Amino acid sequence: MLNKSDKYFNIGSMILNDNEQYHTASVHCFYYSVLQYMKYLLNSIKTEDKPISYSEQETNSGESSHEYIFNEIFNRINCNGLANLQKLKTLKEDIRLLKKARVEADYKQTTYSQEDCLNYKDLAENSKKALKYFYNDKL
Repeated sequence: MLNKSDKYFNIGSMILNDNEQYHTASVHCFYYSVLQYMKYLLNSIKTEDKPISYSEQETNSGESSHEYIFNEIFNRINCNGLANLQKLKTLKEDIRLLKKARVEADYKQTTYSQEDCLNYKDLAENSKKALKYFYNDKL
């Protein structure tokens, strides 16, 4: 999943740098890059938090697979201090914003500008960095 996460991010970047009429499609890739990274983290945990295998993630996800992944990721983050609480709050908001944009890009008539998509690319990149920060000691 880590490789898949990187591929989604790279494909989104290529789409964004290519033809203007396809910029909106990059949002789909940036969102899934973050989702695949979260799946990788859940599978790779090496601490007292029990890892969740990829097959178990699929089995337990039910109708709302993404919400299951979000909940498992966020419930396993221990925040010490106000700065970390703010960082976690920002992470949650950013991932929700990415998800909302991905739904609009995939299922609605929404069209995003290159500038919008660059912002979503930054959100994805920053979300993955924050996840790495919170999970670094668990891998």
